Amino acid sequence: MERITSMNQSSAAPIEAVRASFAQEQLWFLDQLSSGGSAYNIMLSWGLTGEVRADLLRESIAAVVARHDALRMTFHDGNGTPRVVAAEADSVHVGLPVIDLRSLDPTSRQQWLSDEVNRRQNQRFNLTVGPLFFFELIQLTEDEFFFLECFHHSILDGWSSSIVNDDLSRFYNAVVEGKQMLPQSSDPTYIDFITNQRARLTPNVLAEELSFWTERLKGLAPLQLPTERSRALAAASNDAVAQPGDTFVRAMDRTAYTAVKKSAAEGGTSTLAVIGAALSVVLSRYSTSTDIPIGIPMLGRIDAEWEGVVGMFINMTVLRSHPNPELTFAELREQVMESLFELMDHQEAPFSMVVEQVAPARAANQNPLFQVSLQVLDASSAGQTLTLTGVDVEFIPPRSDTSRFDVSLNLFDSGEDIQVSAEYSTHLFDEWRIMGLLGHLEEVIRQGATNPTMRLSSLAMVPTDEATELVAAGRGPRTSRINLDAALPDARDLPLAVVDAQGNLTPRGIPGEVVLGLSPWTDEVADQIATTGSVTCVPTRPTGLHAVWGRDMDLQPVTSGEPPHTAAVARTGPSEPESGIDSRAPRDSAVQEDVAQAFTDVLEVTHLGPDDNFFDAGGSSLRAMRVISRVNKKLGIKLSVRTMYADPTIRAVAAAATEALNASDRTASSVQ
Repeated sequence: MERITSMNQSSAAPIEAVRASFAQEQLWFLDQLSSGGSAYNIMLSWGLTGEVRADLLRESIAAVVARHDALRMTFHDGNGTPRVVAAEADSVHVGLPVIDLRSLDPTSRQQWLSDEVNRRQNQRFNLTVGPLFFFELIQLTEDEFFFLECFHHSILDGWSSSIVNDDLSRFYNAVVEGKQMLPQSSDPTYIDFITNQRARLTPNVLAEELSFWTERLKGLAPLQLPTERSRALAAASNDAVAQPGDTFVRAMDRTAYTAVKKSAAEGGTSTLAVIGAALSVVLSRYSTSTDIPIGIPMLGRIDAEWEGVVGMFINMTVLRSHPNPELTFAELREQVMESLFELMDHQEAPFSMVVEQVAPARAANQNPLFQVSLQVLDASSAGQTLTLTGVDVEFIPPRSDTSRFDVSLNLFDSGEDIQVSAEYSTHLFDEWRIMGLLGHLEEVIRQGATNPTMRLSSLAMVPTDEATELVAAGRGPRTSRINLDAALPDARDLPLAVVDAQGNLTPRGIPGEVVLGLSPWTDEVADQIATTGSVTCVPTRPTGLHAVWGRDMDLQPVTSGEPPHTAAVARTGPSEPESGIDSRAPRDSAVQEDVAQAFTDVLEVTHLGPDDNFFDAGGSSLRAMRVISRVNKKLGIKLSVRTMYADPTIRAVAAAATEALNASDRTASSVQ
């Protein structure tokens, strides 16, 4: 093993470094790609009421850090491949800043607390220096506190956060109650897991797993959802890891929660299968597609021996469902459950390798293979397990001002209710659309549980209150509707509706076809529509015109049946050579020669033209990182891996390297 001196240790105590786990490699790369981002921070916050012993809490945190080697890890560049070291327990400083706000008035106190939480949430960890966590205790009044925990995702996942807080609770409570603390070490360790994973996932095993995913995801197209703004605006943010975002949190409607449990019990499936089936119906209606990909994080702890180990085990997988309108909800629920079984059997293939193998069509600021993710957690896998003797503890749901995907739905099932946290891109969506999505999800769940043998084409997605609004708008003043006089002069007094291909009302923000109700349009018919969300029972006349109800229930024309702001995604082909330049021309500089050598070494090819596209030649995100690492080391410069994404050719990277060298020379001259 390589010997590295950790920056958390003295130079006299070098420790062994091992290659990072597959999941850690991906997060390390994303950290290199991000420009100071904090998208992969995991923040847990708590309201504490009672006598909180800050000294004992600090001592307990130190004991937890000593127990789990992943919490003491830092990352080091091994020629483009990340390696991790776990510092000795006594070399890691564990602090617990205590901030006293008791002197502030309530308004100022709340503002300071809000600003501090936001600052801490967006604090970037230095993966090389560490530590990759922090804790903070804020005293609000004599017996009210706010406790913050934050970790970089590379050392901890949701399950691990529960282990940390279980141990923290036991340590603290043991001292308060005058008992012995737990042992100071964990066996096995995360280093043991990494070693086991690397030995088990041999090239042959990985090839077999990747073969499954290649077949499973063949022909998958990006999901095209209606948005408030063009994805091109999101691309302009120039952040390859995360977009500006927000989080909408609320409890699932009680009737929907009961319906989830009822449907899972009757179908012999999981809660995740029921919610996944309902979500696929909603996304199908939104996108007019019956090929729906949803990102599903898998726990990655395939053996019981790892259940007590803290570390980054999570791996993303893709649930691909086909909510054909002719299926029943029960059939779709079963289809989703069978797919989840497949995901469990093939969950270890690293997501970055799956992306590289499947080679999907890509678009700027769009996650490959899926755009919407879903996970269902309980207290044991979501970190909500902190209990302190003599203290009332309240978990504060996390929020984020970034979004890694278009939409991430994180559901926390307490056994009594489900809290829904929807993280979404504010570049693409406004809050009203996310609120609407959750309402439509709940309605499909209710309908599916009540009528499991009903065809999907007949399931209403629009809740009664929204359907009532749509019916009223369809009978409302002409000024709020498309001017149909020119196209349909005989229809000016007829009520209208906007429906999908199966005749169901489309909600606000979802395009559909305008249909006209034939007279008489009675109150009884309107009541039917408001109750069922469907107009199939009403005599209608299609117009061939497409429209969408806006946020304020104004009817806007849509020039085609495609959702607004969703541009077609095409695979980027090889870069065309400049006019008059042979892409196989000899390299014309020493810098370009060095860059070309890095390209060919990493790609394991004998020749590559100066304008050939790195990714089309077999490159991947991790290989791009290795190229930049080689170039930086050879030339003594500091290029970002972003250079490879701006223009992934030898000529372009060499030009960037030359500019970096020139800038270095200018700096040196000015110093002299």
